[in-house]
Amino acid sequence: MDKIYKCIVYIVIILLVPLSILKAINICITHQLGYLEFALILILICALWYGLYRLSFFIAERITTAYAEVYKNKVIPRIEMQAIDRYIAEHPLPETKQEGIGEVVIEGKNLNETNQLKNAQMGLEQFMAVCKIEREAMMAKKAKEDAEKLKKVLEYTRQTFMKFGFTDEELFQLNECVTTFVTLRAVLPAINVHIVKKALTQGDLKNFSWNIANQYNIGPALTAQFTQSTFSAWFANTEVSSLMKNPKVTSGKVNIEVNVDILNSIAK
Repeated sequence: MDKIYKCIVYIVIILLVPLSILKAINICITHQLGYLEFALILILICALWYGLYRLSFFIAERITTAYAEVYKNKVIPRIEMQAIDRYIAEHPLPETKQEGIGEVVIEGKNLNETNQLKNAQMGLEQFMAVCKIEREAMMAKKAKEDAEKLKKVLEYTRQTFMKFGFTDEELFQLNECVTTFVTLRAVLPAINVHIVKKALTQGDLKNFSWNIANQYNIGPALTAQFTQSTFSAWFANTEVSSLMKNPKVTSGKVNIEVNVDILNSIAK
């Protein structure tokens, strides 16, 4: 998926750059401008294209996140209630009719059977209502636990890289990458991540990615993509398959060690 996205980006760039050049040439010819003005106009047009691209990606990410939250908190409970209503509608109580005084005929069933069916249906409705309440409480508890866990993971991320000279902007980008990785099971494209290479080894960054993925049981394929895309300055010439074969470093001297319990290792 990441390769397809990169191909799309390259195709868009290949299409937009000639258009930008032609537009800049047209403006310069129309207004009889020189080479310096041409260069400035070309840079401005390219910057506008790039800004539009970044804005589109930002809006798409926010819309996707908002849709996921709405679907989890509103659509699923509504579907459950519709299923309960549909079941009740498809299993109505049999109609009764009275013939004479004190005589009741119930479509071939006696009164005792009808009462049993009615009690069973009422019991089912009560059971479903209890299940709905318990499920909503369980979902609320899980959402709270997930939010607290994510908060600790992001805190671990900042504390890990802050001591190696990462700027506030780079730490913010790491937060965004990790949040997308663990909540949406997706990887932000490397073109949107700008982290300058620091005094860290590939082994350090492999261990960090593995520590994060281990907390959420994320597979090696997606973890390798996350490592390569987020830390592209270190892994520009490294294949995803190579990262999958060697996802962490457990021997030798490293700055970031493998830690299966990073949530309890955060400095208070």
